[in-house]
Amino acid sequence: VAPSMWLYLRDLGGNQRVYSIALAAFLVGRVVALPCVGFWAHCRDFGEVFRALVSLGLVASGLYSLSAWAVSPWMVVIGRGLLGVASAVSVATASFVALHTSKEERTRYLGINQILSNGMRVCGPGMNVIFVMLPVWDPLKNAASSQGV
Repeated sequence: VAPSMWLYLRDLGGNQRVYSIALAAFLVGRVVALPCVGFWAHCRDFGEVFRALVSLGLVASGLYSLSAWAVSPWMVVIGRGLLGVASAVSVATASFVALHTSKEERTRYLGINQILSNGMRVCGPGMNVIFVMLPVWDPLKNAASSQGV
């Protein structure tokens, strides 16, 4: 993600400072969110925490991907920070698995979770590349040209 993100940010008018901030935003978001998500998962239903963080991750990925249409490198920074917060779902998931499995099953389920998590780390940036490489579609421009404006 990091090498392609530099090219993406540069195309959006960002510089090395914005790139550094975008890299740090994910880590800061994750570090700040980890204890909060752990506490939230302890006090509330796991499903609530999981749904909220997965939804946040989808919104954050959308911001990252759609920043090309808005031509804003700062949307990338915000998206990366929110992705960092959403990535704290791993704490809630590990806690859920630990509470709901026997010691014998735990390693297996945590392993499955780790495989899925690592797979998504590859698929997420891959999907962003696909979205960024799609031709820019401007529905307002297309509507105006079809009406002869």
